Amino acid sequence: MQQQQLLPLPEGLPGFEEALATLDEIILTIYKALENGAYKVSAYRDAEAPNEILDAGFAASILRFHSSKVIKNIGTDFELEDWIEDSITFMGMSFYYKKYHVRILKGPHGELPGCGDSVKKKGFYNQLPSLYLIGTETIESICNVIVLWNFGPAYNLEQLRLALPAKGASGAEHVSAYWNKPMPYPAGMMQTLPSSAPSDDGMDKIVKPQTLPMPPQEDEGKTNVR
Repeated sequence: MQQQQLLPLPEGLPGFEEALATLDEIILTIYKALENGAYKVSAYRDAEAPNEILDAGFAASILRFHSSKVIKNIGTDFELEDWIEDSITFMGMSFYYKKYHVRILKGPHGELPGCGDSVKKKGFYNQLPSLYLIGTETIESICNVIVLWNFGPAYNLEQLRLALPAKGASGAEHVSAYWNKPMPYPAGMMQTLPSSAPSDDGMDKIVKPQTLPMPPQEDEGKTNVR
């Protein structure tokens, strides 16, 4: 599955276990938010286009729209980003947490997507620090990490991966990382279906679906993200 080059970890950057420990309090929320987004994609496909394959960019947009409602509240300076590689849209989300700059990207086959022509994205992969605000205080990030997600059969969510990028490049085949490993499911997160359909504001009942219950009801309120 993983073909991209892994480089030796330099001093000053976190190892995989250290990064997991830093992000520990938000891993469950990320999993549940993305699970809910994947559920919405699968429910839409079953209702509107049974047995058809949805456009990749459209499916990713649905997942991002629903998961961002939760993810935007777990860090600082949340942003929606469009990552393009070979004319395929990889819908991204970006935020800061405990001086980590975190991006959530669609990563087919568990690999990092390419950066295209974006100098900013290549800088992120190359571990260039960036600045953000907490109140009136300017903070500099200490590392850049990527949470990779991908659809499985029937648009369920595959196990997430956490990666520390090392070198950016236009195409995915030239991208490298210091490490790229499966992100463990949080303790207590069941791997069975819920007894009732989830809703966007009932995140505590979201679990990893394998088959679909009845489509959930949408939230009545509107949530705007930038």
